[in-house]
Amino acid sequence: MTMKMKTFRAPSMREAMEQIKETFGPDAVILTSRVLRSGPNGLVELVAAMDKNPSSQTTILDVPSTGVPDPESFRLLRTELTNLRRELRQLRSQRVLDVQATQQWDLLVSELKSMSRAMGISSAVPQSKEALISRLVGGGVEMSLARTLVDRALQNTRDITECPQLIGQDISQALEPAPALWDRNKRTISALVGPTGVGKTTTLAKIAAQAAVKNHRKVAVIAADTYRISGVEQVGQYCDLIGVPWALATGSSDLVAAVNQFHDADLVLIDTAGQNPWKEDLLDEMDGLLAGVPVERHLCVSATTVGSDLSQIVRRYGDGGLRSLIITKVDEARTMGGLLSTVWGNDYQIAHITTGQEVPNDIEQPDAQWLCRAVLG
Repeated sequence: MTMKMKTFRAPSMREAMEQIKETFGPDAVILTSRVLRSGPNGLVELVAAMDKNPSSQTTILDVPSTGVPDPESFRLLRTELTNLRRELRQLRSQRVLDVQATQQWDLLVSELKSMSRAMGISSAVPQSKEALISRLVGGGVEMSLARTLVDRALQNTRDITECPQLIGQDISQALEPAPALWDRNKRTISALVGPTGVGKTTTLAKIAAQAAVKNHRKVAVIAADTYRISGVEQVGQYCDLIGVPWALATGSSDLVAAVNQFHDADLVLIDTAGQNPWKEDLLDEMDGLLAGVPVERHLCVSATTVGSDLSQIVRRYGDGGLRSLIITKVDEARTMGGLLSTVWGNDYQIAHITTGQEVPNDIEQPDAQWLCRAVLG
């Protein structure tokens, strides 16, 4: 893959990015940034690059001009296909379990109601261990976790009808929320991390707006997701609308400089690039970016993700240390049982949930009882 690079200079970061966009388009990659002169007559310098063959961005591997992939390309392709097959098997397996459990539960309820009507008795559905497990799995809870919850309840009572209440208590305790990012008594540097496509940038804008406008905190934002200039532009547009300062960081040294620049801010928010949680080298790259600053990591995950994948994603990002979880796209989730997979068996708490695209309104600090009801349906 051949790249075309060019240096751009302008009085402000926004003007420099506009030059890049006019020259290379929205898919340009920012390689470096630096401030050459500050103050009213400021001057910034950005180095950007663009693939001369845009179509190659959608392929897995680059093929030599001979048209025959080299052995290394074949190896990488096999590895990529193996990973994709593994993820597909996991999704299919979880989907089959969820569908089967939901169908079994619906069939049981339907048969019991029909029998009740025929016999002229109450339509109340008696509980059983398997029925309770099926109900939880039908709501998105992992099968193994559903069995654990029911078994824990049965250890404390012999009356099956008391189990739902005991299960609800367990779930409420596990889902006790973390403090809101905008409600801190000391200076906080927070990086939003997570997989691609979970809405980190929009979530960051909501937190910044809530902190600055509604809670009167002094907020600053650092755009460290420079993989695409359009992402940096989005951060800049949000910050301009909210009225908070922001800076661009293309590497760890830039990030340290930007954090020092905003030394008087109550809350510094860092927008990081989305990562494939199954690729170790990408997570190592993020660790290297954040290593030089005393930063809290807050993991953003989508409520639409399958429960078994949610728990694995939390474990992967948890190796680097997490302060809290932020659950996005709650409004798009058909079931909420997967939320339990993010916190069960670890010390993490959910700090926020997002329920739409509107900035700053569609974000809130959840209540444990609300989360419990969402999981149980």
